[in-house]
Amino acid sequence: MSTAPKRKSATSSCFNGHSDVLAIKQAASGHWLDILTAAGIPAESLDGDGHPCPKCGGTDRFAGQRDFADRGAVICRRCFAERNGDGLAAVAWIRGIDFPAAVRWVAELLRTDTQSQGKQSKPKLKRKRKLGRIVATYDYRDESGNLLFQVVRDESKGFLQRRPDGKGGWTWSVKGVRVVPYLLPELLAEATRPVFVAEGEKDCDNLARIGVLATSNAGGAGKWTAEHSVFLQGRPVAILPDNDEPGRTHARKVAESLQGVAASVRVVELPGLPDKGDASDWIGAGGTREELERLANATPDWTPDPVGYRCDKSQSTADQLVELAKTLYTFGRSEKGEPFAVLRAGPNVAVLFKGSNNALRAQLASKFRAETGRTPGGSALADALNVLTGESLDAVAEPVHLRVARHGEAIVVDLGDTEGRAVIVRSSGWKVVDRSPVLFRRTALTSAILIPEGGGTLDELRGLLNVTAQTWPLVLGWLIAALIPDIPHPILLLSGLQGSGKSCAARILVRLIDASAAPLRSEPRKLDDWQVAAAGSWVVALDNISAIPTWLADALCRAATGDGLVKRALFTDDGLAVLAFKRAIILTSIDAGAIRGDLGERLLLADLDRIDETGRRTEQALESLFAKCMPRIFGAILDALAAVMATLPDVQLDRQPRMADFARVLAASDSAGVTCEALACYLAQSGRIATDVIDGDSFAQAIFEFVRQEGTWKGTASELLKALLPENSNLPAGWPKSNGVSGHLKRLKPALETNGIRVTVPETRSSRGRIIELESTTKSSSPSSHLRKDPEKPGVAGDDAGPDGGDSGRRSDDTAPTVVTVRHPNGSGKTTAGDDGDGSGAILSSGVTERSSRERRTI
Repeated sequence: MSTAPKRKSATSSCFNGHSDVLAIKQAASGHWLDILTAAGIPAESLDGDGHPCPKCGGTDRFAGQRDFADRGAVICRRCFAERNGDGLAAVAWIRGIDFPAAVRWVAELLRTDTQSQGKQSKPKLKRKRKLGRIVATYDYRDESGNLLFQVVRDESKGFLQRRPDGKGGWTWSVKGVRVVPYLLPELLAEATRPVFVAEGEKDCDNLARIGVLATSNAGGAGKWTAEHSVFLQGRPVAILPDNDEPGRTHARKVAESLQGVAASVRVVELPGLPDKGDASDWIGAGGTREELERLANATPDWTPDPVGYRCDKSQSTADQLVELAKTLYTFGRSEKGEPFAVLRAGPNVAVLFKGSNNALRAQLASKFRAETGRTPGGSALADALNVLTGESLDAVAEPVHLRVARHGEAIVVDLGDTEGRAVIVRSSGWKVVDRSPVLFRRTALTSAILIPEGGGTLDELRGLLNVTAQTWPLVLGWLIAALIPDIPHPILLLSGLQGSGKSCAARILVRLIDASAAPLRSEPRKLDDWQVAAAGSWVVALDNISAIPTWLADALCRAATGDGLVKRALFTDDGLAVLAFKRAIILTSIDAGAIRGDLGERLLLADLDRIDETGRRTEQALESLFAKCMPRIFGAILDALAAVMATLPDVQLDRQPRMADFARVLAASDSAGVTCEALACYLAQSGRIATDVIDGDSFAQAIFEFVRQEGTWKGTASELLKALLPENSNLPAGWPKSNGVSGHLKRLKPALETNGIRVTVPETRSSRGRIIELESTTKSSSPSSHLRKDPEKPGVAGDDAGPDGGDSGRRSDDTAPTVVTVRHPNGSGKTTAGDDGDGSGAILSSGVTERSSRERRTI
């Protein structure tokens, strides 16, 4: 009787044939998380984000690649940079075995039976370890003691992390949760004591029991970041490494992060530790606080190792450049896909690969010349940058900020100096740090801001700006809001007659919060000019605007809110470029001409008085005065920002006016006593701006007059044009054609409704087409009956009053006052009526005593 030949088992000599290796890969597809976790890579390091390498440490150089689920492909930018490597290669790397051994190991793990019924059976994987009985929990809390997340240890010494779900339970994920060091409230409560950094929470608790102030980070070795270091600014720090190579690597990375941040950094080797021993083992053997302090005092300050680059003349110049770059920089990519480098021993500033005199190309060429005495050729530089670009694009994308950034509950301002210093502002105050906790980029326009000082007042700034008393609160509110990066910012329009100091005021505002080599720019003539003007600065000031064309109005609106603007990429037929950036914008103008409705909704008007000859100062005198008081003014602005941040979470508006986020900032500023009636002034401007929009648009004027006479009207766009124009007449200049009427009306809608014309433009078409509805809601006959501003007396007072002193000639009858509610710590809410548009309403009395000079809030 014949017997069918047996097929070769996948666990025996499976690496001798390509087909068997392919079978193992196919069986492993979709299970690589379990396989690589069993091989020794932490599961949390395989979630697609950047993490420390399980072999060489770092902060974010290790990640799973895009096809991880199918192929198990991972990458470490330092020690496992095979972008084409798959899960089998990763197993060989992490376990330190050759490829055939890795194939056998995976095959055994899968337990594949290729003989069952003549075909491969479903693989049986060793499942991930489940959480056992919880034996310890470690709470991570913010400055106020609020629980952010918790580290959980089970009986098998496994660790997981969870956060409160807000319903009394837990969510087993901390993605997006703010990063803080362990025992943060204790660190802040004893701000003058030295701090010891251990590798685990258990060590910190044991150190606390013997009277030592200690901290750590969640996740174990390799997870310490600059976000932890910032809390140890200016304090003596001693690091206690575990007695193994990962522990020593972790200690070195913590020391590097604290270099230039802490007052001093020491790495203390605890005597008598067993292999893999830690601070808890040392304490268990009788270690005391006094002995630990003696060891720390006897340890010299830590210093970084010298640069480890050595020129290998057997390599090509391009390879030498790559090795030098990897020695000096870490690499990554921005959320827009731009590759960048960050100096290992330098400020936390992204150096882009090309684009400015200080780009990586120029820096790398200079450093190569300094190291080797040779000048690299352009071809070698191009080849090296191509290699480094490929490695950077494999990194996990991370945000790169310009001048201001959100950092958890704090705001960080880049001071722009060569040392890389920054200001961190919290609701409790502000402080200057030597190294930013977030990554910034700089451009050729970025200049240094003077280090802020405490003790200043905003009155000093008031004395430098020639704005009217009515609009001063708005300018101050705009300045505070411009330092809040994640909200839309209104466009500040400084207007006044010749000789009112508009350009000078704009220049001062720019230099205070975004110092630039070119603080004022000329009016752009095309979209590419605007892109250049806006890309390099956080605050963009356009001087002497005479008219705002449609394309510029659209670009300004999008920059104010952060919306994207799509244009064709250069030198391509079908490539598109998306211009998406949020900016704080200043315009100066005597008369900006006609204003589009959507731009009017985003404008903040600030009037300046004409300066007479007796009050005018020379440029030199003004510059000398500003340079003297600028640090104090900047400190006072940061004080005001901290006060607004403390009040803002408790401010609620019953209805959302235009630029609602900015309106909340003004309400918080009023509540904190920084400004007085700023929100009232802002709301009062809506009528003035709406009237300017209508007066500058002949189509809007025709709509206004027509509806006032007819009362109500309904019909299509073509029918509306026929109703507005005499028979057989041509469209006037600036009027839309029938297919553009709906869009034009949508832009005019806020201005028309403020002036008593209700506009309804449906999104869907009927059988006749899109039916437009217009209705008059007031009795005034024309916008020309509104009280207009006296050009010799700029200001908002009286700008919006009707003929009888009220606003019945302009505002819609159903417009209700804005009500602001401020929630106080005791849970009560104080509700006050806001301004209803005429400037006369009492705004936001929250029980905060108004102060002429604010208490210093520097920490």
